[in-house]
Amino acid sequence: MPSLEDLQLQGTSISGSGSCEAVLVNRAADSNLLKLVQKAQELTGRSSSDIEVIDSNLVRKLAIFVADYMGGQVGDPESMTRAWRSLSYSLKATLGSILLPLGSLTIGLARHRALLFKVFIPPVLFCGLSFN
Repeated sequence: MPSLEDLQLQGTSISGSGSCEAVLVNRAADSNLLKLVQKAQELTGRSSSDIEVIDSNLVRKLAIFVADYMGGQVGDPESMTRAWRSLSYSLKATLGSILLPLGSLTIGLARHRALLFKVFIPPVLFCGLSFN
């Protein structure tokens, strides 16, 4: 697997694969991602630092928020895949890079949605917490 530095130097292609991309999670540099985190905190009425009990309502709200941001419910997987490929191609051309900032992905497949969800509820929060 190439390092982040190698990916940054690759521009829009990696030898042997024209359809390669990497999703970059960079809270410091991705202003769209920061805005999404703020909206998620407003939606839930909590910040990640003050979540003590994670209830199903919180999880549901965040899941709906993620799905809505990333293209809505997936009724037709083939259509969603086409939309993802189009967005991916457009972002790579615009950014001149195969590194796609997570906050810029307004269409997402399951892996992109899961990654965004993980940004909202960091895995470390699950240690020692009770679930209702």
